[in-house]
Amino acid sequence: MLAFNLVHALSDDDEHLEIFRYAAGGFRDFTRIAGSDPTMWRDISLANRHALIRGLDRYTARLAEMRDAIASGDADWLMRSFEQLAHPVIYFLVI
Repeated sequence: MLAFNLVHALSDDDEHLEIFRYAAGGFRDFTRIAGSDPTMWRDISLANRHALIRGLDRYTARLAEMRDAIASGDADWLMRSFEQLAHPVIYFLVI
């Protein structure tokens, strides 16, 4: 869901098309996912709708918090957020 929406949002605006040319590997993974079989993703989305809605609600709430922190210049909130993120990323890299 994240990959589809990020790629869709960036492809809506001609100003952002350059990002596709210079994007690194992680973003290329997103574009690869977004370019995969739409029928499969539709079926996955519908079969898992309740779990996806919960996850999307958590994500949009977190994204709104981050947007507010950036808009208000809340450096402390941003630092805590980025520091918390570093630990799960390290955990998943070890697995």
